Amino acid sequence: PSLRHQKLAIGAGVELSYRLGSSLSINGGVLYSSFYSQSAKNGTVNESNQASQVSLSIAGIEVPLGLEFRNQSGFYASAGISALGLIDDKLTYSFFQERIISQTTVVGGLETEVFKVVSEKKVEKSKESINDMIGFFNFSAGKKQKIGDIDLNIGPFLKVPFNSISSERIKLLQGGIRVGVAF
Repeated sequence: PSLRHQKLAIGAGVELSYRLGSSLSINGGVLYSSFYSQSAKNGTVNESNQASQVSLSIAGIEVPLGLEFRNQSGFYASAGISALGLIDDKLTYSFFQERIISQTTVVGGLETEVFKVVSEKKVEKSKESINDMIGFFNFSAGKKQKIGDIDLNIGPFLKVPFNSISSERIKLLQGGIRVGVAF
């Protein structure tokens, strides 16, 4: 999940590593990644409505490149960058739309008109063009555990975007647990 929301972000792919020395390697690969984020800030939906929430859901192909340092006991730290090319995006605005309803009632032969303000929650898809490419700084650390012929990599990760995807300034800061299998 992202660091601010409970919706699960998913990433899966293939990563290759090339050893530069006994404890340093360079790695890269191709991943499928999906992210979700939302902002409680007010955005403008149209001339008459202010958004109470802006939500962004994106998915795409991510190409990471990084350096990894590993010590003798199997602990590692990794840092790098990645580019995410979008294949799907959905930017939506949630807002309350108010309208006035009039009701006419007859009491004791007198006709009375009563006005009520009704507020309805609406969701509208943005017409804004979204950037097709997002860049991230990637950080992770953890432990590689040998199980037979397989290395199991488990550790936390953090993805920090270094460019914006829309004018809404939605934070795509992501974090979670990275699980990998190396042969």
